[in-house]
This record gives sequence, C-alpha cells and structure tokens, in this order.
Amino acid sequence: MTISLADEKLRRTICKVFAAFPPKSDWDLKLNVYTEALSRIPSGAVEEAADYVIRGKLNGGRFLPSAGELVQLAQELQARKLRAQNGKHKFYWQHNDPSVYNSPEQRAKIVYGFGRLLADLRRGRPIDPDAATKRVFTEE
Repeated sequence: MTISLADEKLRRTICKVFAAFPPKSDWDLKLNVYTEALSRIPSGAVEEAADYVIRGKLNGGRFLPSAGELVQLAQELQARKLRAQNGKHKFYWQHNDPSVYNSPEQRAKIVYGFGRLLADLRRGRPIDPDAATKRVFTEE
C-alpha cells in the first residue's frame, strides 16, 4: 500500500499527539482511525489542533482526545482562521460568489420552504433530510 505525502504528513502529526498521550492498545488501528477522520481537513488546521492538544489546551491536557474531538477542534480552528481572514463580522461561508444568485422571488420561496421545515421540526414530525432539503428549494 502506497501512502501519499499528504497522508504521511497527517500520520506524523497524529503520531505527535500519540507521543504526548500514548494509547494503551491497538496503536496502529487508532492511527488509521484518526488518519481517516482527519483526512478531509486542511493539514494546517490539523497541525494547529495537534499543537493545541499537545500543549494541554483540550480536556485540560489529561487524556488523549477522541478522533471526533480532534476533528471538531481542527474544524473550529479552521473556521476561526477563515473568519479572521474575512473580517470580524463576516462568516467564513459568506464569500461573494457571483455564480450563486437568487432572485427575490427565489429567495422568498426558499425562506418559505425553511419556514415550513421549521414548523415541521417544532411539531416533532420525523424529517427525511434529503426530502426536506429538496422541498425547501422547490417551487411548491
């Protein structure tokens, strides 16, 4: 099995965390799980999260975070960085992409669709996420 350079860098970053908090068993299995969980996150955010953990800033530095905790931390650190780059009051997803434009009529239909979805959620109705999203954006 050939490991890409990016995967190797990610594995080395995770190994740094494991060196600070050695797993008690199944080291290779845990490394594979962490690598898979973090593989879709930019390496800079993963490295920053690993440094954050190694310095004891997560869970009080008492134990190895789960793969999910490390993913959440890396995502939050990435989001903070993107918000800082885009200015104080802009969120990272608010970029002015001219390819996405909703007319006032389309926007009104989308707002109405989300209103219906919110009403269903408040009533406790079971929601199929795919169908609910499709209904929000359709012209009913």
